[in-house]
Amino acid sequence: MNEAFLDLQKAMSPFATNPDITELRITQHDPNASPVILIALSHQQVTDMAELKRMAESYIRNELIRLEGVAEVALSGQEVTSLFIYTDPYRLEAFRLTVDEIASRIESNNQSISGGRVTELGVRYLVKSNTRLDSVENVENLIVGYKAVDGQDATGSSTTKNGGKAPIYLREVATVRFENAEPENIVRLNGERSIGLSVYKEMRFNTVKVVDVVSEQLKSIRQALPGYHFKIITNQGTFIKSSISDVQQSLLLGVLLAVVVLFIFLRRVGTTLIVSLAIPVYMVATFKLRFFNGLTLNIM
Repeated sequence: MNEAFLDLQKAMSPFATNPDITELRITQHDPNASPVILIALSHQQVTDMAELKRMAESYIRNELIRLEGVAEVALSGQEVTSLFIYTDPYRLEAFRLTVDEIASRIESNNQSISGGRVTELGVRYLVKSNTRLDSVENVENLIVGYKAVDGQDATGSSTTKNGGKAPIYLREVATVRFENAEPENIVRLNGERSIGLSVYKEMRFNTVKVVDVVSEQLKSIRQALPGYHFKIITNQGTFIKSSISDVQQSLLLGVLLAVVVLFIFLRRVGTTLIVSLAIPVYMVATFKLRFFNGLTLNIM
């Protein structure tokens, strides 16, 4: 595989100079690192991906990750609600402010600082100063500078005896609102936006059992969340079950053909039966050895 990887890199290197290609990435794939089941979550009325993300992260993911054998449930296609601040360059110039100054003010006022410890009657308390900006109103009312009033200059120094200064609030120079940030990836199912749920199993657990447990849990979640649609896109358990079924059919056909060939050559029923009994005995012994050594047929 390492030689094939290097050969592929050499073969693809001429395409790296193509200006239409932004990035060319070649990676080695481990089947054990792939999700055992991929689910698409959607809602006919809820089109906000941030709202779907909250439901998927706070409830659905927790219901799946607590199942035995499930190692992780990763989300894709979600959007995160972020606070956006749109500054007005003309107002900034009028108040002699810069974007860097506003960013510095926001950073200095959006902190959670430890104030030490206080011990009273044998109980120790942790003191914290919390000045987190947790709402649009708090951000809009943030003082980002001062403007000259009654003979005071823009730096805040009074030029008259009775001079004062007036604060400049962020809402005066910028528009503040919550919006969904641009998503890193987009998941669509039949043209509709969805949230992808990738379920990964623990290495020591059987893939088929994990998939069956997740499928049963999805039935309960559907009943608890009417209106939400779950569509299983990929399911490794189905492939493994199909592969095992093919192996079983091949074994039965192979045993039957072996018995027929033995009878044609030996032409004795008793001798053919004695030799034929060795086939299932060897098969049972082989699978017992696989069982006690912890070997499985998860990957064919």
